[in-house]
Amino acid sequence: MQPKIGTDAPADRWIGAVELAIVQKAFDKLCAERGWSRDCAEARELARITIDLYRQGADSEYKLHTMLSGSDFKTPAL
Repeated sequence: MQPKIGTDAPADRWIGAVELAIVQKAFDKLCAERGWSRDCAEARELARITIDLYRQGADSEYKLHTMLSGSDFKTPAL
């Protein structure tokens, strides 16, 4: 079950290069898990939601992934 996600994120929450890298990693991982190309309609919606969640306070790759996938983030084994 996907969480209900609003789109009323504060527009003034800054997203710079470091913040964008966090959002991008979570987005790329979720697209790969779902088998989506980054430019499909579903991925574009996921991108919007991922940025909104970041602006609402989900400020780590772990938080974003967990909220959007409903499962724990798994780091690769070394």
